[in-house]
Amino acid sequence: MDKSERLLVESLILFLSNDYITKQKLADIMMISRSTITSDLDDLIKFNSKNNLKIVSRSGKGIKLSGNSYNKNIFFIDSLIKSYYLFIILLNGIKKNYNDIALRIEDDKKTIHNIIGEVEYRHNIIFSENSFNILSLYLLYISLNINSEKEKNKYFKGNSVSDLSISLYRHICEYFDIKNKTNEVNYLDILISKLQYKVVNSNANDSISVQFMTRELIDVISNELSIPFYLDYKLFESLSLHVERMTLHGGADIIDYPELRSIIEEKKDLFEKIKKNSYILSKYLERDISDVEISYIVIYIYASFERIIDQVCKKLRVLVVCNSGIGTSQLLNNKLRDLFNFKIIGNTTSHQLNCMDLKSIDIIITTVDLSNITDDYLKVSPLINEVDHKKISDYIYEKGRLLISNYNFNSNDSKLINNYEYNNKIFLEDVDIQEGQSLDDLLTEDNIVLDICPKNWKDSIKMASQILLDKKYINEEYINEMIENIEKYGPYIVISENFALPHGNISENVIKTSLSLARLKKPVNFGSPRFDPIKYVCILAVDENKDHLKALFELINLLKVKEFKNSLELARTSKEIKKTIVKYNYLINK
Repeated sequence: MDKSERLLVESLILFLSNDYITKQKLADIMMISRSTITSDLDDLIKFNSKNNLKIVSRSGKGIKLSGNSYNKNIFFIDSLIKSYYLFIILLNGIKKNYNDIALRIEDDKKTIHNIIGEVEYRHNIIFSENSFNILSLYLLYISLNINSEKEKNKYFKGNSVSDLSISLYRHICEYFDIKNKTNEVNYLDILISKLQYKVVNSNANDSISVQFMTRELIDVISNELSIPFYLDYKLFESLSLHVERMTLHGGADIIDYPELRSIIEEKKDLFEKIKKNSYILSKYLERDISDVEISYIVIYIYASFERIIDQVCKKLRVLVVCNSGIGTSQLLNNKLRDLFNFKIIGNTTSHQLNCMDLKSIDIIITTVDLSNITDDYLKVSPLINEVDHKKISDYIYEKGRLLISNYNFNSNDSKLINNYEYNNKIFLEDVDIQEGQSLDDLLTEDNIVLDICPKNWKDSIKMASQILLDKKYINEEYINEMIENIEKYGPYIVISENFALPHGNISENVIKTSLSLARLKKPVNFGSPRFDPIKYVCILAVDENKDHLKALFELINLLKVKEFKNSLELARTSKEIKKTIVKYNYLINK
């Protein structure tokens, strides 16, 4: 960060603390030195005086942001709108230093995204990508209930508040059990008045089709780069939401930040490969995809790559070499564990190395020169300075890249199952990738029917939907809608060989998110030149809560596995079909 950015983040920390905070704690959160905080102090006072705020210092307690609540909150809102990316940097610093709040932040963010989505649906609007991010951060601030000081309502006397703001604030209070504060909804209304959103037809958004198209894009990029992005549920979830917003806004709200241009330069090769495959988006959106839009996608893909690299690096086995005694070795171990995720499997001295089998060691980190071994090693100081940190980070990063590049991934064949143990050990272990209803939850045994005999594709949809209709999970209109969509747009719901996934829009015609699966005794044609004839018809019905993404992610993965499809053919009962789904879903995702 440059100095102006640093002053803003320092001020935000003081705002969020609402109490005195020491210079050292401020430095720890920002991951800078205490001396930098001290040298910033005079400029920090001037910076806040422009916002009618004061920095108060108290010996033994630290510094505090002082001023009336209105000025403090307006400063916070304006800061979010102008520089929300700095708030993300701040959150990362908080999460790194406070594990207890880190877990709560991640949980709250997921809930907040659902709340915004629900309110968007009910009010027939969609926030721009940038506005969605800003609003999410502000609602996160409310959910954490950080600033709970009492204030009089004099600042907003007679002020009217929009229904949208009231609806959002009520949802937040209900979900997070927060006491309704009159002024807080007014601040939220001020924020929303500065954001961008557009009114849409609630039935115009076929988010399910967007998710299929997003998955296709991820598959192509996975094969292009030989990296298993298709296993990353978080990428599927976040990129689907991003593309959905691109669909509704036509890219008009995408802001060209200077940081985006630097990403294009730094990740030029990744940018070019994603641009090469952006034809998938262009075809779906029926327009050209700009370089700025591609840059945002690069961010999502690279974030996924970092998560995969991090999982690989957790498996690296490290031997620490130190000749300075037990105390120094323990100091070095503790420092390494604080900074890195790899496994330290032991400590030794340089003269003992000759007696050790180093074949199982990935990295040797030492405080002394090693002349008696031929393996590569990293020499560091016992206290791990900034140069040491960069040296180790670069080394383990390259190790991770090498491990991934040595594995030949192909998301379109049965290697997904053949190598599931490898995937599990290297890429999926310890990753909380999925929340919500799984395929196992939605596709229950009594929602599966075998060997039906429809006359044609329309009849197959009606017969496969009957189970959900009988349970009152959908109504007749939803079945008609599915058929009308195929008549209008073609067999886009045929997603794999022999397999169709009919679905309608997210609407009031769906009472409960659900799935049903029908195996046809005699296949029918849906008009797909690539995948006809169709033997399996899976009805997907999604209500306004959109609690289907995990199940959809798992189903698409299963349909890429030849052994899974063969097992479906051999199943004789609904119970055996269900067991097959559970078995292969476990192999891939657990």
